[in-house]
Amino acid sequence: MNGSVIEDDVVQVNDEASDSESITYESTEMEPLDDRALLHLDEGSDEHANLKHYFLVSIGSLAERCSVLAIRRLVHCSSAMGRAQIEAFKLYVRALAEKNGGNPNLNMGWYGTSIEGVRKIVKNGFGSDGVPMGGPVLSSVADTNGFKYLILCRVILGKTEQFLPGTKPFGPSSDEFDSCVDDQQFPQKYIVRYSDAKTRVLPLYVLTVQLDTQSKGSFFFSLITGKYK
Repeated sequence: MNGSVIEDDVVQVNDEASDSESITYESTEMEPLDDRALLHLDEGSDEHANLKHYFLVSIGSLAERCSVLAIRRLVHCSSAMGRAQIEAFKLYVRALAEKNGGNPNLNMGWYGTSIEGVRKIVKNGFGSDGVPMGGPVLSSVADTNGFKYLILCRVILGKTEQFLPGTKPFGPSSDEFDSCVDDQQFPQKYIVRYSDAKTRVLPLYVLTVQLDTQSKGSFFFSLITGKYK
């Protein structure tokens, strides 16, 4: 990725409502998230298919036991707060690009939270759900129906600092760095300062998923690296 260019097309994908028949305001399995800021994607749309594939690939062997029940796209233009989030994110893309030689280091990441966490993030952005962004391993808490919620985010990493295995940092050790990663070459976890989360992490999509109830073990998510186009 060429970080010297601000990718407005990626940011603005959530800034424009669509008249396509593939998108509807109807809510089925999760009425608590029936919000005008969330557009339900039809299962037959390319957007839904691409996101579902991207998610299932990112969780590896768990994909065989996981069902994607719904995908919703955040429409930031639906509120003044949403528009402010977009503008703040673009501002920080430019600021970190200037700070780091033209490269803001944009990436994608998954964030797992509770249904209440989703409500707060959709309304007010990150830093509002009571959990430090990124870390270090976040569990997607099931609701009363057994549904779990994941948010696909655009993340401005800037200059990264590697944290030691077994440690639980809440952010970089100095202002020289903008975020933390578990591995510089092949990172699997990002940690962004709680105070930076609202301006450096932009929520794009909310996925509702369900894990096979016969499966053993927990279903954990953290900010996972990857590219989605």
